Amino acid sequence: MRKKKYIFTVGIDVSKSTLDFVVTRDRIVLSHNRIENSISEIVKLIFTYKQIDGFRIGNTLFGMEKTGIYSNHVIAVLAKLKANFVVENPSHLKKSLGITRGKTDKVDAERIANYVYTSRDKLNYGCPEEQ
Repeated sequence: MRKKKYIFTVGIDVSKSTLDFVVTRDRIVLSHNRIENSISEIVKLIFTYKQIDGFRIGNTLFGMEKTGIYSNHVIAVLAKLKANFVVENPSHLKKSLGITRGKTDKVDAERIANYVYTSRDKLNYGCPEEQ
């Protein structure tokens, strides 16, 4: 698959009951949202991002840590939308970030978005149907 040029990256910090989404453009945070971890809330949030100038599913790369069943709702929505996304091993992501200070869900989501942005040419990503 040919790598695309992505304008936006979205880092998603996944937990059992909530999701933190951070939308960035060139590593600049444009939006942070915390929502319930449910399909309806995820769909609603992603469609509100269309209000961001230039945001489209096709020019956005989503990233999250592999968290087992807790990420299933996000993966299902992104796959249905044919979005490009990365589900990274948490230990690999942690090693790539080095020593970090401060830990909040928002900060984690921003770090994931920045990781996806800086590693986008090396990652194995794409809509699951295309892989």
